[in-house]
Amino acid sequence: MRSTYDGTLLGIAIALTLLCMWIVLPPFAIPALIAVVVAIEWSPFLLALNAIVLLLLLRARTWRRSLAVGLTILNLVLCAIPGIALLAVQHADGTFLPATPHPAGAIAERNLRVGLPDFVPTIREYSPSQPNGCPPVIFAIYGGAWQRGSAANDASLNRALAGRGYEVFALDYRHAPAFHFPAPLNDINREIDWVAQRTARRSCGPPRIALLGHSAGGELAMVAAFTRPDIRAVVSYSGPIDLDQAYQFPPQPDPLDVRALLRAYLGGPPDVDRAAYRAASPLRHVREHLPATLLIYAGRDHVVDIRAPMELRDSLQAHGDDVTFVVFPWAEHGFEDVPFGLHGRFALNAVDAFLSRTLAKQPAKQ
Repeated sequence: MRSTYDGTLLGIAIALTLLCMWIVLPPFAIPALIAVVVAIEWSPFLLALNAIVLLLLLRARTWRRSLAVGLTILNLVLCAIPGIALLAVQHADGTFLPATPHPAGAIAERNLRVGLPDFVPTIREYSPSQPNGCPPVIFAIYGGAWQRGSAANDASLNRALAGRGYEVFALDYRHAPAFHFPAPLNDINREIDWVAQRTARRSCGPPRIALLGHSAGGELAMVAAFTRPDIRAVVSYSGPIDLDQAYQFPPQPDPLDVRALLRAYLGGPPDVDRAAYRAASPLRHVREHLPATLLIYAGRDHVVDIRAPMELRDSLQAHGDDVTFVVFPWAEHGFEDVPFGLHGRFALNAVDAFLSRTLAKQPAKQ
């Protein structure tokens, strides 16, 4: 009986080791990338499970105990790394990002069909059930390597933002490789115009508009925000910054095959249409008087090199633009997609604080 008990605990310790090791392993393929993201984001739960196993091992007396204890201690160390790294995350003013729950109000949801001449997208609207006056408007743009996804993506985040008083419109766009840039950007701009015309009928004055995008959607959000006159703020979760550089210097390892994704999106490599690569790169649109920008990135991103958003931050600052840069040192690309993840709630609070500041008041009339 004792042998069976110890053997079971050893088996659990080995299984947990196989999960925890992905916290430090590089993702060499898409399944590995998924494992890495989940292991990092659920590291607090894995930490708790390993602590329980270690307590149970105190009753063990066989040779298996020493091996299981060693594995469990290793797991505890691995699972503590993301949380310790998170302590280094600070606002620009030096205060730690808060993780306290924010009270959320009731929301309403509905689909809106937009009849564009060559595309009929479905926009998902999330709005406060009892809005306080004219709420700020957020246009949310999903990721998916420009090739997949729908307006139903990122529903948890969109609902959370609506519960905090924002009116959220989750947009849709045509996908590569059937449609190349700038077709997806044109779709986003036309849908923004369509919604803006509807909200203008409320006699609220000029709408307070922010764009928010994830990964590929972050690229679209930034390019749209940097080239439109009516955007007050933009938020990018891990959006590509300089597509030409991303093609020339792909990540190592490269689980998504970044070069193939860029060729599908832009119709070929940079030497075929370098102008398209520049037009699709947020870094190439930096100038003075751009909307306030929040950059949220993962320090261990194996899709978007962390040096790219750092370069964008520096360029925006050099032009006198309002930019906030948040990097989670031990997060991986797509961290916000994991339910109950370690970094997601911190990122949400950073977004809420940023939007509260940048969309707080109507611009003064000239």
